[in-house]
Amino acid sequence: MAHGILMGTEICTQQVQQNNKIYKQTFKDEYAIAVVENECKWGGTQKSKGNYSLDKCVDMFKYTIANGQHFRGHNLCWGVYNPSWLTKGNFNAGQLSDLLQDHITNVMQGVRKGANNANVLAWDVVNEAIGWDGNIRKWGFKDADPWYPTLKTYVEDAFKFARKADPEAQLFYNDYNIVSSNKGKRDAIYDMAKDF
Repeated sequence: MAHGILMGTEICTQQVQQNNKIYKQTFKDEYAIAVVENECKWGGTQKSKGNYSLDKCVDMFKYTIANGQHFRGHNLCWGVYNPSWLTKGNFNAGQLSDLLQDHITNVMQGVRKGANNANVLAWDVVNEAIGWDGNIRKWGFKDADPWYPTLKTYVEDAFKFARKADPEAQLFYNDYNIVSSNKGKRDAIYDMAKDF
Protein backbone atom coordinates (compact mmCIF):
# COMPACT_ATOMS: atom_id res chain seq x y z
CA MET A 1 0.00 0.00 0.00
CA ALA A 2 1.64 3.18 -1.20
CA HIS A 3 0.43 6.52 0.18
CA GLY A 4 -2.70 4.90 1.61
CA ILE A 5 -3.87 3.62 -1.80
CA LEU A 6 -4.80 -0.04 -2.04
CA MET A 7 -3.90 -1.49 -5.43
CA GLY A 8 -5.49 -4.68 -6.66
CA THR A 9 -5.88 -6.90 -9.66
CA GLU A 10 -7.40 -10.18 -10.77
CA ILE A 11 -5.78 -13.21 -9.24
CA CYS A 12 -5.26 -16.21 -11.50
CA THR A 13 -6.71 -19.13 -9.59
CA GLN A 14 -4.96 -21.61 -11.84
CA GLN A 15 -1.54 -20.18 -10.95
CA VAL A 16 -2.38 -20.46 -7.26
CA GLN A 17 -3.65 -24.03 -7.60
CA GLN A 18 -0.56 -25.05 -9.58
CA ASN A 19 1.56 -23.54 -6.82
CA ASN A 20 3.45 -21.16 -9.11
CA LYS A 21 5.73 -19.75 -6.43
CA ILE A 22 6.98 -16.77 -8.46
CA TYR A 23 3.43 -15.76 -9.37
CA LYS A 24 2.16 -16.19 -5.82
CA GLN A 25 5.00 -14.21 -4.27
CA THR A 26 4.73 -11.39 -6.82
CA PHE A 27 0.98 -11.17 -6.30
CA LYS A 28 1.43 -11.05 -2.53
CA ASP A 29 4.20 -8.44 -2.68
CA GLU A 30 2.63 -6.11 -5.23
CA TYR A 31 -1.11 -6.08 -4.53
CA ALA A 32 -3.30 -5.39 -1.54
CA ILE A 33 -6.60 -6.47 -3.14
CA ALA A 34 -7.40 -9.72 -4.95
CA VAL A 35 -10.27 -10.06 -7.40
CA VAL A 36 -11.13 -13.55 -8.66
CA GLU A 37 -12.15 -14.09 -12.27
CA ASN A 38 -15.01 -16.61 -12.37
CA GLU A 39 -15.18 -18.30 -8.98
CA CYS A 40 -17.76 -15.92 -7.52
CA LYS A 41 -19.90 -15.35 -10.63
CA TRP A 42 -23.33 -16.88 -10.98
CA GLY A 43 -22.07 -19.61 -13.31
CA GLY A 44 -19.47 -20.59 -10.73
CA THR A 45 -21.65 -20.47 -7.63
CA GLN A 46 -25.15 -21.66 -8.67
CA LYS A 47 -24.90 -24.01 -11.64
CA SER A 48 -28.30 -25.49 -10.85
CA LYS A 49 -31.24 -23.64 -9.34
CA GLY A 50 -30.99 -23.29 -5.57
CA ASN A 51 -27.81 -25.39 -5.29
CA TYR A 52 -24.95 -23.18 -4.18
CA SER A 53 -21.33 -24.20 -4.55
CA LEU A 54 -19.21 -21.51 -2.92
CA ASP A 55 -16.09 -23.54 -2.19
CA LYS A 56 -13.89 -22.07 -4.95
CA CYS A 57 -14.92 -18.51 -4.12
CA VAL A 58 -14.39 -19.11 -0.39
CA ASP A 59 -11.03 -20.81 -1.00
CA MET A 60 -9.74 -17.77 -2.87
CA PHE A 61 -11.05 -15.48 -0.13
CA LYS A 62 -9.22 -17.55 2.50
CA TYR A 63 -6.07 -17.45 0.37
CA THR A 64 -6.15 -13.65 0.29
CA ILE A 65 -6.72 -13.52 4.05
CA ALA A 66 -3.69 -15.77 4.59
CA ASN A 67 -1.67 -13.35 2.42
CA GLY A 68 -2.81 -10.36 4.45
CA GLN A 69 -4.74 -9.04 1.45
CA HIS A 70 -8.27 -7.76 0.95
CA PHE A 71 -10.86 -9.55 -1.17
CA ARG A 72 -13.17 -8.07 -3.79
CA GLY A 73 -15.94 -10.41 -4.91
CA HIS A 74 -16.65 -10.32 -8.64
CA ASN A 75 -19.56 -10.32 -9.56
CA LEU A 76 -23.05 -10.90 -8.28
CA CYS A 77 -25.05 -10.02 -11.40
CA TRP A 78 -24.14 -9.88 -15.09
CA GLY A 79 -25.73 -10.65 -18.43
CA VAL A 80 -22.91 -13.10 -19.21
CA TYR A 81 -21.56 -16.30 -17.64
CA ASN A 82 -24.96 -17.33 -16.34
CA PRO A 83 -26.09 -20.98 -16.15
CA SER A 84 -28.59 -22.22 -18.75
CA TRP A 85 -31.29 -22.89 -16.17
CA LEU A 86 -31.31 -19.13 -15.51
CA THR A 87 -31.03 -17.86 -19.08
CA LYS A 88 -33.51 -20.36 -20.54
CA GLY A 89 -35.97 -20.37 -17.64
CA ASN A 90 -38.42 -17.84 -19.16
CA PHE A 91 -38.83 -16.19 -15.76
CA ASN A 92 -41.04 -13.14 -15.34
CA ALA A 93 -39.86 -9.96 -13.60
CA GLY A 94 -41.12 -11.02 -10.16
CA GLN A 95 -39.44 -14.41 -10.39
CA LEU A 96 -36.18 -12.85 -11.56
CA SER A 97 -36.26 -10.40 -8.67
CA ASP A 98 -36.73 -13.26 -6.19
CA LEU A 99 -33.92 -15.28 -7.81
CA LEU A 100 -31.63 -12.26 -7.76
CA GLN A 101 -32.27 -11.54 -4.09
CA ASP A 102 -31.82 -15.18 -3.11
CA HIS A 103 -28.58 -15.45 -5.06
CA ILE A 104 -27.02 -12.23 -3.79
CA THR A 105 -27.95 -13.01 -0.19
CA ASN A 106 -26.68 -16.60 -0.30
CA VAL A 107 -23.42 -15.78 -2.06
CA MET A 108 -22.49 -12.72 0.01
CA GLN A 109 -23.39 -14.26 3.35
CA GLY A 110 -22.15 -17.74 2.42
CA VAL A 111 -18.73 -16.52 1.33
CA ARG A 112 -18.32 -14.50 4.49
CA LYS A 113 -19.48 -17.39 6.67
CA GLY A 114 -17.20 -19.82 4.81
CA ALA A 115 -14.22 -17.63 5.71
CA ASN A 116 -15.06 -17.58 9.44
CA ASN A 117 -17.11 -14.37 9.13
CA ALA A 118 -14.18 -12.36 7.79
CA ASN A 119 -15.15 -9.09 6.15
CA VAL A 120 -15.20 -8.94 2.37
CA LEU A 121 -13.79 -5.53 1.42
CA ALA A 122 -16.03 -5.07 -1.60
CA TRP A 123 -18.35 -6.68 -4.14
CA ASP A 124 -18.89 -5.86 -7.78
CA VAL A 125 -22.65 -6.04 -7.51
CA VAL A 126 -23.51 -5.52 -11.19
CA ASN A 127 -21.14 -5.88 -14.11
CA GLU A 128 -21.34 -4.07 -17.46
CA ALA A 129 -25.03 -3.15 -17.70
CA ILE A 130 -24.60 -0.11 -19.97
CA GLY A 131 -24.05 -0.35 -23.71
CA TRP A 132 -24.50 1.41 -27.03
CA ASP A 133 -27.84 0.90 -28.77
CA GLY A 134 -27.15 1.36 -32.46
CA ASN A 135 -30.87 1.33 -33.31
CA ILE A 136 -31.60 4.49 -31.36
CA ARG A 137 -28.00 5.74 -31.35
CA LYS A 138 -27.91 6.19 -27.59
CA TRP A 139 -26.15 4.79 -24.53
CA GLY A 140 -28.35 2.94 -22.06
CA PHE A 141 -29.13 -0.44 -20.58
CA LYS A 142 -28.04 -3.24 -22.88
CA ASP A 143 -29.75 -6.58 -23.24
CA ALA A 144 -28.52 -8.69 -20.35
CA ASP A 145 -29.81 -12.24 -20.42
CA PRO A 146 -31.96 -12.86 -18.41
CA TRP A 147 -32.15 -9.54 -16.57
CA TYR A 148 -32.82 -6.82 -19.08
CA PRO A 149 -35.30 -5.91 -20.47
CA THR A 150 -37.49 -8.31 -18.42
CA LEU A 151 -36.52 -6.85 -15.02
CA LYS A 152 -35.93 -3.20 -15.83
CA THR A 153 -34.95 -2.36 -12.22
CA TYR A 154 -32.43 -5.18 -11.88
CA VAL A 155 -29.39 -2.95 -11.28
CA GLU A 156 -31.00 -0.90 -8.53
CA ASP A 157 -32.61 -4.01 -7.04
CA ALA A 158 -29.26 -5.81 -6.96
CA PHE A 159 -27.69 -2.98 -4.97
CA LYS A 160 -30.57 -2.94 -2.49
CA PHE A 161 -30.32 -6.71 -2.02
CA ALA A 162 -26.54 -6.51 -1.61
CA ARG A 163 -26.72 -3.74 0.99
CA LYS A 164 -29.23 -5.77 2.98
CA ALA A 165 -27.07 -8.92 2.71
CA ASP A 166 -23.91 -7.16 3.94
CA PRO A 167 -24.29 -3.67 5.41
CA GLU A 168 -20.49 -3.25 5.73
CA ALA A 169 -19.08 -4.25 2.34
CA GLN A 170 -18.28 -1.60 -0.24
CA LEU A 171 -20.56 -2.06 -3.24
CA PHE A 172 -19.51 -1.28 -6.80
CA TYR A 173 -20.89 -1.08 -10.30
CA ASN A 174 -18.14 -2.47 -12.56
CA ASP A 175 -17.65 -1.50 -16.21
CA TYR A 176 -14.94 -0.64 -18.72
CA ASN A 177 -14.05 2.41 -20.85
CA ILE A 178 -15.67 4.92 -18.52
CA VAL A 179 -12.68 7.04 -17.58
CA SER A 180 -11.50 7.41 -21.15
CA SER A 181 -12.94 9.85 -23.64
CA ASN A 182 -16.21 7.88 -23.71
CA LYS A 183 -18.38 10.65 -22.26
CA GLY A 184 -21.63 9.12 -23.48
CA LYS A 185 -21.14 5.88 -21.57
CA ARG A 186 -19.87 7.70 -18.50
CA ASP A 187 -22.93 9.98 -18.53
CA ALA A 188 -25.28 7.00 -18.94
CA ILE A 189 -23.76 5.31 -15.88
CA TYR A 190 -23.99 8.53 -13.89
CA ASP A 191 -27.65 8.97 -14.91
CA MET A 192 -28.37 5.34 -13.94
CA ALA A 193 -26.86 5.81 -10.47
CA LYS A 194 -28.50 9.20 -9.98
CA ASP A 195 -31.90 7.61 -10.72
CA PHE A 196 -31.58 5.03 -7.91
